[in-house]
Amino acid sequence: MEKELIVKQIEKEVGRIPKEFKTNRVIKGVIQCVLYQICISEGLQPVPNYSHPKFRDTSVDLIALDQDLAVAYAFAIDQTVTLQGVKGLKFFEDSTKYFITFSRLKKKVDESKFFLEPQMEHVHISW
Repeated sequence: MEKELIVKQIEKEVGRIPKEFKTNRVIKGVIQCVLYQICISEGLQPVPNYSHPKFRDTSVDLIALDQDLAVAYAFAIDQTVTLQGVKGLKFFEDSTKYFITFSRLKKKVDESKFFLEPQMEHVHISW
């Protein structure tokens, strides 16, 4: 799954939402829906809002399972990079991990990126 594909499809769908309906909650929902569809198109089984069985207090916004039911991708979505989101991604050691941010304040996003760990991909969505 390429970062460019993720950004292009999400920004296209976010752009379709009328301005007066664009809230942070709506944007996050659109991102989750687009990721769900991308996973399906790649032959994966998406599972939204998944909590790891050993750590029920922490969840990720979406995981994608391969045919062997192994977690191929894990996604955290928030306005900025959060410690809670990073913590949720850490449970998926053998997966490709994406943290997707969507704050309009790019400076806040940049300041929050220190939470990211080296094996985590960061994708920022402009809207």
